[in-house]
Amino acid sequence: MAETIVVPTDMWPIANFIFQGYVGKTIPVDNLDQLALNLFFLYCIIVVLSVLVYNLGFARKLPILKNVIIYVMLLIGCMPLTVMGMGLPVAEGMFVIAIIFGVYRFRLHRGRKNQSQQA
Repeated sequence: MAETIVVPTDMWPIANFIFQGYVGKTIPVDNLDQLALNLFFLYCIIVVLSVLVYNLGFARKLPILKNVIIYVMLLIGCMPLTVMGMGLPVAEGMFVIAIIFGVYRFRLHRGRKNQSQQA
């Protein structure tokens, strides 16, 4: 009998949407290509949201080499977040943080624009 992996049923909405066809099913170990592709898709979502959060909240003007180092470390740091994202609301939390930072940056930009017009 071939070994199988059981896909959990208690995932958060984004991970559940990505793994929708596999939730609660067993997958043979020799046929993990689609499951790995879905995990990579979740990783890509988390990376994009992490880059967005970094740029909205923490990015500064840095030399190119320092930026490369930061983004490489960001890519490495998203790997454990992807594993945790199957059982915890990592992508959902990043999405909320991106919205909050986006609203903050918009209001900051609007405030600076109004302040410069008054001067």
